[in-house]
Amino acid sequence: MSTYILCSQTERKNLNKYIDHYSSSGGSLTHDILIGDNSLLVFSDLQGSPPVFHKKNNDFVMALGCELKSSNKDFWLKFIDTHTPGIYPESITELTATLIVYKENTLFLYNDNLSCNKFYTNKKCNSLSNSFLALCHLENKNLNINSESVYEYLINGSLFGTNTFFNEVNSIEHNHYVVVNNDFTIKDRTVELANTPSTKTKNNPSITELATHENSKLLTLLSNVNIDERAIVSFSGGYDSRLLLSLMRSLGYSPDLFVYGNDTSDDVAVAKNIAYKEKLNLTIIDKSTQNACYSLEESIKDFYAFDGWKVEHGIFDGGIDRKDRLMRNKDGRVSINGSLGEIYRNFYYMPKSSSSLNQLVHTFYSQYDPKAFTEQFNELNYENSIEKKMQNAIGIQADTSTSRNDIEKLYPYFRGRFWAGRDARLNNNFGAALFPFMHESIVKDSSSIPLSIKEMGRMQSEMIKLLDINLASYQSDYGFNFVEKKPLPYKASYFISVHKPAWLRKYSQRLKNIKKQSIDIENHMKNFNEIIDSFSYMNKYVVIENIKDERVLGLVITLEFLFQHFCATDKP
Repeated sequence: MSTYILCSQTERKNLNKYIDHYSSSGGSLTHDILIGDNSLLVFSDLQGSPPVFHKKNNDFVMALGCELKSSNKDFWLKFIDTHTPGIYPESITELTATLIVYKENTLFLYNDNLSCNKFYTNKKCNSLSNSFLALCHLENKNLNINSESVYEYLINGSLFGTNTFFNEVNSIEHNHYVVVNNDFTIKDRTVELANTPSTKTKNNPSITELATHENSKLLTLLSNVNIDERAIVSFSGGYDSRLLLSLMRSLGYSPDLFVYGNDTSDDVAVAKNIAYKEKLNLTIIDKSTQNACYSLEESIKDFYAFDGWKVEHGIFDGGIDRKDRLMRNKDGRVSINGSLGEIYRNFYYMPKSSSSLNQLVHTFYSQYDPKAFTEQFNELNYENSIEKKMQNAIGIQADTSTSRNDIEKLYPYFRGRFWAGRDARLNNNFGAALFPFMHESIVKDSSSIPLSIKEMGRMQSEMIKLLDINLASYQSDYGFNFVEKKPLPYKASYFISVHKPAWLRKYSQRLKNIKKQSIDIENHMKNFNEIIDSFSYMNKYVVIENIKDERVLGLVITLEFLFQHFCATDKP
């Protein structure tokens, strides 16, 4: 996906360092357009591929993201003619991460329907970008750390809602678009949803009817994307990637596969078995054997390639992840990822009854060790903040009880929008990347699928069987295939997990940490001597010697570098 920045001409000079660093990571400035008193800068992705751009007289359209099969020049010129402000067809925005339209001296900016791709802006709302770091550069020397976001990231490996790590940079609420004439105006958007039959059209549909319906939607979506034999599918031993492969095969494709792990990995064993017997090309990626370079030069490339932060893990791994993602999309390949496929399963492993949002926070969003945090952390404030962001994500009011249907909605519209969405955005930095389960046409009715059908993978097993019974019959990393009945030990383990009390889940990480060995911080930090000179910022938020999770330490290092890079304020 391309990166765009819209700012005043006077502030454009603040982007010189950003342009230099982003270019060193592989991107290049492809369009520099004057829009009134503003400059619209658009960059290629890190493969060097420019965005779709078509012009008609003084009007133009840009599409940043995966291409549609129908998106030839005539298609886009017609779109310019028929564009109505604020109303745009799902068929475009489902497969285009960002759409920029300039018509009759007015600029319109739209993002995807799930709002995974953020509109980052400043407090004055006179600068806009899909890059967090670009806004940081525009607000340089005026950045104050948002401590709430620091802890949210350390606990969850992601940020939720509109806040970022700096008070001066935020994102616009979901379901809005931006109009730029003389001023920047944020407006509610209307989506022309495709005429897709709802899952709710029939009372008590059978599992086969539901699976057939969902397969049909996914096949329609994938058939509209510009995919060819160069497609490569992220594979593992579970449901989501197996379903993706079944869908691709149903459309006549035999995509290449890639899997992460070593020879002892269950994912690798499953992938090798299927690839060999189905005569598919498989690439096994063992990151532990790859050469890492922790120089400042390489780390800067990582920092800008991943736009300052990525989900779950820290940025700095010696360039391994960046180089891997670049190789994945080499020569125009489209990578296809099964992230958010858990819309068809009981992702939160919670019982069927209604729950409070606080129980959900304790169940899934409280996996941390308070001993690793300083007195700056306030547990009650953190939990209240997450609950409010959940309410906003699906439009519900504060209540002591939340319906099970709303809990299901929170998976795609909270976890998906902010966690998986950030990952999808970054993947598209490295070339065309498609996440079929993250599209609104797929997500919109998923919460209405009965939980009894989702549990223990029943729904996805049925979907895979209907598409390709042969693929369904291969062993999974669960220890069984997707045709046979689930074994009793698995059912028992699943039951125990689902009915584990929320308070016990909250304290599970703390119990695990008691048994963990401390990290040799001094030895671990030898790799990062060129990147950060100390924890001058993060010492205010964490007790470094109490961190026992290397993943969390990676997040701490990422934030320390971010704050040092911009000379942020709020030092201890």
